[in-house]
Amino acid sequence: MTVRLTNPDEDRYQRLRLIQWWDQVKLSSASVLVVGAGALGNEAVKNLALLGLGNIFVADFDRIETSNLTRSALFRQQDVGRWKAEILAERATQLNPDCRVHPLVLDVRYNLGLAFLKRMNLIFGCLDNREARYYINRNSFLLKKTFIDGGLDTLNGSVSVFQPPETACYECTLGPADRAELQKRISCLKSVDPEIKHHVPTAPTIASIVGGLQVQIGIRALHDLKIPSGKRIGLYGLSDVFFEIQFETSNECGLHAWADPMPDSVHQLNASPNNSLQRILTLARDKWNATALSWDFDRDLITGLTCNGCGNPAEFVGTLSRYKDAPVCLCGGVWKQSINTGFTGSESWGTKSFLDLGFPPDHIYAAETAAGKIFFELDNN
Repeated sequence: MTVRLTNPDEDRYQRLRLIQWWDQVKLSSASVLVVGAGALGNEAVKNLALLGLGNIFVADFDRIETSNLTRSALFRQQDVGRWKAEILAERATQLNPDCRVHPLVLDVRYNLGLAFLKRMNLIFGCLDNREARYYINRNSFLLKKTFIDGGLDTLNGSVSVFQPPETACYECTLGPADRAELQKRISCLKSVDPEIKHHVPTAPTIASIVGGLQVQIGIRALHDLKIPSGKRIGLYGLSDVFFEIQFETSNECGLHAWADPMPDSVHQLNASPNNSLQRILTLARDKWNATALSWDFDRDLITGLTCNGCGNPAEFVGTLSRYKDAPVCLCGGVWKQSINTGFTGSESWGTKSFLDLGFPPDHIYAAETAAGKIFFELDNN
């Protein structure tokens, strides 16, 4: 059967609308996050823009290098030295002005708030290190978000689809050695520095294939069609052989073992992230009869350091992202951290705001009550 197009120049999405189940309105109202703006991020964002996704957020804190130009379709020679996320957002907007493409030049380990991530329909991983994947995976678990993660290695590539807690998550796929090394990094003051990148050789061809597969799976997810949940799909580039692996939930996974996803409904508290913790606790007491604030489901707050060698203390209050001093004492000893995951009102640092302490904007916290945790975000910015 021949399908004739009517006035195709007046509707850039008309060929897409010919797909029986296609809903362009659904796509134009969606919000997605692409983490990583390198070769894979370029392909994912390019495809999302061509398809008319309404809001595309691109997170990356690296600058463009000359070596990126052979693998990243939207970068140019004059872009070297500029922020990857900003250039990718600029070029994607040129591809399709209908899309709102937002660059986020930040460290995804610390600076993506849970309230912001809750507004995303999908999260695409286009990363090159385990630590960033760990943090995105953890947030996806807490918020029950579909995380479509891509990986490249020479001519090989794969896409892993995680829909926790029902399916395995990224942490479930790690072996004991990888899990131990990762836990060591995320608990050490040295981890404020990004994980050292081991440059893996890749070609633009496999980036195109994997990025296309990621977005194709994502489009099906947005249309509530079947996707390969809890599976890895990949290609061996030297033999053109595709493979599929079913992941199993691991008993060693820290998330599946101890964490519970947040409830779908998150409350609002009429307060600013610039308000002190004392002020926010007072408002939470008035509204919910709260006894404390907590964030034990999300991250640690360091409230002091003690050298395990000489025993000398060091003053520091903040999340890991705020630590800028030496990772060891002058004597060479390692700092032991004093950790808090809540605020009862008596702590000396209650005069500080969540932003002062290094929590991200648009975040979610909990109020401790006799009936349990009440999760809330601050709605007065």
